[in-house]
Amino acid sequence: MKLSFKLLLIFLCFFAILACTVRGEKGSRENPILFSMVPAKDTRTLMLHGEEFSKWMEKETGLHFQVTVPTSYIAVVEAFGSKRVDIAYLNTTSYFLAQEKYQVEAEFITLNRDGSNHYKGQFIVRADSKIKKLEDIKGKKIAYVDPTSASGYILPAFMLKQKAIKPAQEVFAGKHDSVVSMVYQKQVDVGATFYSIPEDGEIRDARSLVRTQYPDVEEKIKVLAYTPSLMNDAVVFRSDLDEALKEKLIKAIEKWIQTPEGKVTLKALSNGSNLRRVKESEYSESRKIIKEMARSLGQK
Repeated sequence: MKLSFKLLLIFLCFFAILACTVRGEKGSRENPILFSMVPAKDTRTLMLHGEEFSKWMEKETGLHFQVTVPTSYIAVVEAFGSKRVDIAYLNTTSYFLAQEKYQVEAEFITLNRDGSNHYKGQFIVRADSKIKKLEDIKGKKIAYVDPTSASGYILPAFMLKQKAIKPAQEVFAGKHDSVVSMVYQKQVDVGATFYSIPEDGEIRDARSLVRTQYPDVEEKIKVLAYTPSLMNDAVVFRSDLDEALKEKLIKAIEKWIQTPEGKVTLKALSNGSNLRRVKESEYSESRKIIKEMARSLGQK
């Protein structure tokens, strides 16, 4: 005997309710808050400090968190589409892509030590390199970070294209520290990474990420030129996250960033010194610039 359509609906509803019950409320042990970061730095470093953030948040909110660092920038963006991430710390370009495709919402922007909210990229070469100006990059091998990295690709690549400077070979290293290492080891002639202002007399740009491995990196690797500026990285939320839950998380993050451990963790994650609430409209000019540059470079 065939089940009636009405009875079939009852069964479907029952199993849907059962599935939700088994999975649990968002923030439960069975259904934790999913926090993710783009792999801009060493994955182990990001995971370590991401876990410190999640432990603090768990203690503050009573909710459960799970931290991930996917293998690529675009993987974090696409995770929003499949609801495999609820909150993410995104570089500016990845945020623009996620906002356009999945309507994510930026809630916080990173602030520099001087209180500014912009960053830029830099071209780096070995101190003993024959490359003395941008024009000398023509015919050389350059390492970029990722196609969706503003400081590590879009900004510097656009600058070279504007000046009709064509490298002989372009490679993507995946992370900023990897680009620095490739330049240091002479695997490439020039690299493109993020720049941060020095702090207490010490460099804070991408070269600082490999100081443990290469103590003389500041002497061996120099900055050749800088790119234009863009708005800083953002903490973004999935658009359909429950509003009450979202407000609870926002208040906890506001409290976290005022703690000593919050300051240390943020610096490790992004070289930032603080966070502040941000409006989508504040990113409009940077979004326009990135779209124009990406279009010029043949990206969608």
